[in-house]
Amino acid sequence: MAITCVSSGQEFGQNFLVAPIGLLDMYNSGGAVDTMNWIIELSECIIKIKGTGCGRFGAYSNIKPQRYVLETVEFLKSLWLFGTAIKELPSSIEHLNGLQELGLSNCKNLEMLPSSICNLSSLEDLYLSNCSKLNKLPDNLGNLKYLKYLRVAGSAVGQLPSSITRLENLKGLYSSECKGLTILPSLSGLCSLTELYVNKCNLTEIPEDIGCLSSLERLEMCSNKFESLPKSIKQLSKLEFLSLRECNMLRSITELPVALIRLEAINCKQLCQALPDASEFKLCIRSKRYEYVNFLFTNSFNLDHKAVSNVFEESLKGSEEPTAKFTIFLPGSEIPNCFSYQSSGSLVNIPVLRQALVNRKFMGFAICAVLGFQEQEFHHYHGGISVGVYCHFETCDDQIGFPRYDQYNVGPVFIDSDHILLGYCSFSKFYKSSQNIKRVLAIADVSDYVDISLEFKAYSPSYKVKCCAVYPIYAEPMEIISATIEDIGETSRKRSGRSDDNEEQVESHPKRICTQPN
Repeated sequence: MAITCVSSGQEFGQNFLVAPIGLLDMYNSGGAVDTMNWIIELSECIIKIKGTGCGRFGAYSNIKPQRYVLETVEFLKSLWLFGTAIKELPSSIEHLNGLQELGLSNCKNLEMLPSSICNLSSLEDLYLSNCSKLNKLPDNLGNLKYLKYLRVAGSAVGQLPSSITRLENLKGLYSSECKGLTILPSLSGLCSLTELYVNKCNLTEIPEDIGCLSSLERLEMCSNKFESLPKSIKQLSKLEFLSLRECNMLRSITELPVALIRLEAINCKQLCQALPDASEFKLCIRSKRYEYVNFLFTNSFNLDHKAVSNVFEESLKGSEEPTAKFTIFLPGSEIPNCFSYQSSGSLVNIPVLRQALVNRKFMGFAICAVLGFQEQEFHHYHGGISVGVYCHFETCDDQIGFPRYDQYNVGPVFIDSDHILLGYCSFSKFYKSSQNIKRVLAIADVSDYVDISLEFKAYSPSYKVKCCAVYPIYAEPMEIISATIEDIGETSRKRSGRSDDNEEQVESHPKRICTQPN
């Protein structure tokens, strides 16, 4: 039997070899064990680890031991056995009292874990991804009270043990591509969980108590078979990212948490109802810690477009301005009727009452752009879709241009048909930062309205803006603003001594300036 001893400070060479059956004794080896990944071949050997000075041991796919015998290693923090040929772990693994990280990912022959693994009182991170023969986790997994990350993605695990609800320190649960996982256990005790990944798991329903995950920030449930989301999902007060890509049985999304920054309901073939009612949606766009919010329904062709546009329009009514710039992206080629100013190209003009700008009653624009693909380009474009909005102000006395008013990023998606971008552009940042606007608005003799041009630009040669539209958002009700427009228009005509012909042209503007479109 070949015996190799490693003393403190000793380094392994790059051609370090161990006989097929051997004992590797790493007694008091200090940091030298980190160089174990340079071992060229170590097959069918028994590795015995003992001592107190070893902080980390790593064996990789070129090391193929069938069995490990582990004795107490008080200070071993990390044990990496990625891609090795082990079939099982010895029950003696429980003696690694200080172990914090155990890496077993890509161990294709690993069939089971001993229940004693749940006695690792210091374990924080357990890697079991792509262990294709591992179909069960220990029933007493909940005993790992300090476990923070559990990674079982791509394994054969068909059920998560019910004791998982006791893992109150768990921050990340990654169980995507567990094909046999059709239902989740109660998750109510996972009060520290911030990330939950259950993509491609054949889930037929989501547990109602998912709303108890009070710390959850990111939830991915793509390519599953559930038809709806539980109402309790709106109780996830910290959820910022929700991905439901390719959930082809999903029919409705009626509840959304108010902290949501990005919703991905992409390629959902049966999705019809995609947003909550307007009162709920208002909370989503007015309770934000972040500046930008995305609601993406790319290639979800069964969507009720009219219902989406109604929610969009209603949510912008009222004197309270949205605190977030938001985008709704959905299939379609027709501009909703609520948009009073439309253009067949990428440039649209709108007159805005100067007094409304002076009094800060003008809050911003609702915007719409229809994106189509250039005929010479490949239709299945995969890349970040981004649309810039450029703004130009003009009166009869002065004009102001801005390099870019705003930008809307949809992100990387596959698209093969026209899509509509709906959004909101706030005007408040210009009130605060532009001395040019303040100068123009301060001139007493300028015209009663300011002509504002918005130009939409697509940042890719693969697609273009086919048509666009806007309508203004005011803080006051329509009837008050309309009366103000008429009064100031009349005052302007008297002051300027315009002819009757000019009067007809000026009077056409109040008809175009609508605060709440019909």
